[in-house]
Parts: sequence; structure tokens; C-alpha cells
Amino acid sequence: MFDKLTFTISQPPLHGYLCKYEAHAGKTYQIYSFTLEELDQEEVSYCHDDTESQTDFFDLLVLSDVITDMQYVCEVDVEISLINDNAPYRTVEKNIYVVRGGMRTLNSDELEYKDIDINTNFSGIHYTHVSSTNGDFYKSGLYTNHFTQDDINNRRIIFQHTGPYIGTATFIVTDGIHEVHGMVEVQASEPFISMLPVNATVVQEGKFAILRNKDLTVKTNLDMKFDKIYYEVLKPPSYGILMYLGRRNNETSQNKVPNLQSLTNFTHLDVERERLVYWNTEIASMDKIRYRVYIKNISTEGELIFRIYPSAYWEPLKVIRNQTLYVEESTSMLISRDILEVVHPNISPGDITFLVTSSPLHGYLEMQSMNFDDEYNCKVFDQSAINAEKLFYIQAGLNQSTDYFVFDVTNGITWLKGFMLKIIIIPEKLYIKSNVIEVVEGRLVDVSITYFIKKIKPGITYNSLQK
Repeated sequence: MFDKLTFTISQPPLHGYLCKYEAHAGKTYQIYSFTLEELDQEEVSYCHDDTESQTDFFDLLVLSDVITDMQYVCEVDVEISLINDNAPYRTVEKNIYVVRGGMRTLNSDELEYKDIDINTNFSGIHYTHVSSTNGDFYKSGLYTNHFTQDDINNRRIIFQHTGPYIGTATFIVTDGIHEVHGMVEVQASEPFISMLPVNATVVQEGKFAILRNKDLTVKTNLDMKFDKIYYEVLKPPSYGILMYLGRRNNETSQNKVPNLQSLTNFTHLDVERERLVYWNTEIASMDKIRYRVYIKNISTEGELIFRIYPSAYWEPLKVIRNQTLYVEESTSMLISRDILEVVHPNISPGDITFLVTSSPLHGYLEMQSMNFDDEYNCKVFDQSAINAEKLFYIQAGLNQSTDYFVFDVTNGITWLKGFMLKIIIIPEKLYIKSNVIEVVEGRLVDVSITYFIKKIKPGITYNSLQK
């Protein structure tokens, strides 16, 4: 009685799909339903998508024929056995800097390999056959030509410079199955320290931001621990305070705290452990901290910049319009605010920025300048440019009926991602072929539009032609 059962996938798998093998074509193809007979003959398979997922599931709706009238819903769980099928890869491309004749402890900021196989950890990534043209590697005081990524991460590996000032270290990295060859340049020089340029730190008015390594990035060839890298504040912030996290106690963000003084010094260990915060206490658009950093008797100066935004910037943007654009073939069309408009009640249109992540396939976007002579292909524009009617779509592909572009929108704080503006291209010429009109002798028959639009390009409809 159940030989007529059919199985329909009501909820597909997250990390794969159901498939059948087509013998004469020598390939598999995705299926959305199957029969009990196909299941009994083992023709149905689950095809995994090769991600590092360990479990999956899908839902089935089981139906019988009309006579039996049976229905059943079930969930099928899938357990996935992971394999080591990915080789280690290098995450950073940096040189190793060391003082001439000196030592340098390796760290993961300058030499790191990872493996996306989730069963492979840092202790399972091995550096073998390690050698250098201008020095040697040591672990626990002993020469070594083999160590792990875990050793580097925990600062157990030391490089001792000897010989030329510039050399290379070569090695093979393996996860136990796959091997990749690697190389890193080693540069020896006199002691130096510098601060790498960083982006401004964003702070909400009346709130605080934690200072992290990305805000204070030290470049040096000196071998020093974090607690031996000292910072002296030369110029404290004008509209806030620099303080240790937790000193604010129960004070609210709206109240000023005159009893708290900004820090005058700290170490890089404070930064590494995220103990420091900048707390904004006065209304301003920007604040700065000027500092000097010391390692032994070497020093340099740097500056921390804070961009301060009102709390309104954290409120979501609102899409008012994202309409389909109609453009004639080989012409241009204005993208006005009637087509595309994103607003925010407390932010000006000039601060609402569009970033094109996927450009049009059969044309391009063009921004027109104030004098209408300087035009350029653009991937970044703002709502004020749309409002001022400066943004155009230029149709450039022949014999096309549709186009689109994908974009994100941001005010610098909040984001709207993955929006698409659809474009209908009205053809310059229509190639129409009518159907046969059948009529009984001596009678009449209605002739409608359906007899004539069969050869119009895909995507073009009678309604779009009227537009």
C-alpha cells in the first residue's frame, strides 16, 4: 500500500543538498523530491558542500497516493565525519626585524599559519626543516629546526642574528598530511621603534572606547616584553579622559567627573590586556592624545585620534525608495531620489554613503560634476549626489534586457548591506513575429497583444514598454 510514497524536501539542508547520480552523464544533480522506489534502490544521496560543518538536517513531507491518503512530516539528521583536506596557509606577510647581532622573540603578528580544518589546532601546525641565511632559531635555549605555531604564539621561539644584515628563513609547514613551503625575510639593523599609522577610533558622545592593539601598533626590532614598552602622555585629551577600565564606578555617562584625572603614562601590557579606555566627557567632533613611546633608551612619538559621533549615528538608516530603473537601450537615465533614497532623521544626505559592491554588467554608473564637463565612473556616492541629480546609469551593452547593481549603505557607523537596484533596458528595436491567427470561415476573431510579443527580449513586458 505504500509503494506509491513520494518524499518532498520541505526544508533543505544547510550544508549540502539531496542528489541523484546520472550514470550516462557521469555526474550528480540536485533533486527536490523522490519516490520510495528510488529510495529502496539506493539512488538518493546526500551531497555535502565541503564546509567544516559537523551536523546538518533536512525536513521531508511524505505523501501517499490519493486512495491511501497518508501524510507524514519528519526531520532527518545528518552527522558529518570531517577529514583533513585543507593545507595550512599564511595569514600575514611581514618581515622579521632584529637588532644586528641581537635576538628577537617571534610572535604571531609577523609569522602565522592557520588551517581551516576545525580539527587542526595551532599545536598541530609544524614548521620543519627550518634554516636561515643570517641566523639560527632557538627554543628553551637550544638550537632547533622544528617548532609549532603554538610555540610562536606563546613566544617560545627566539631568532639569533649572525652574518649578513638581510637574509631569508625557509621552512616547510605541515599539518601532518599537507605540506607547504614558506619563506620570511629577516632584516638586521640598528635599534629602532616606530608607530604604524592607524585609523581614528570611533566613540559615541558621552560613552567610552577601549584601546586595543589596532589603535597602538608598535613596529620595532628590539626584543621586549609588553610591560617594558612605556608610553608617556605628552598632551592629554581635550574633551575626555584616558583612564583604566573600571575606574568610573557607578558614574553615569552624562555626568562629568572632575575628580578623575587623565592618565599620564601606561605600558603596552595595558593595551594588550585591554585595560585602557578613552571616555568622552564633552561635546566635540574629534579629540586627540599625543604620546611618546619608549623601549629602553629608544623613543618615538605618535598620536591617537578619536572621532566622536552623536548617539543618533547608531540608529538604523531607512530605505524610502529602491525602485526599478527603466532606461532605453544605448542611452543614459538619471537615478533620482524617486528611484533610490535612503534617509536618517538626524543625519544629512551627504553623510549617507553608498558603496557599490557589484557593478552593472551592461553599463556603468557615472557621476556628473557641477560644470557637467568632468564625468567619471563611480563606485562610491552619497545621497546628496542623488538628490542633486548628478548620478546617471549609462547603458552600454547591446541586445540586453535587464541589468542591476548591488550596493551597501552606511553613515560610517551603521550599515545596510546587500541591496540591489534592478534595471529594465527598453530595446531600441523590437523584433516581432506574430502567431498564426485561426478563424472560422465567415466569422471574426479578436487579435490581441499576445499574438505579437512572443519574440520580444526576455525581461521585457508589455507594461514595461508602456513606461
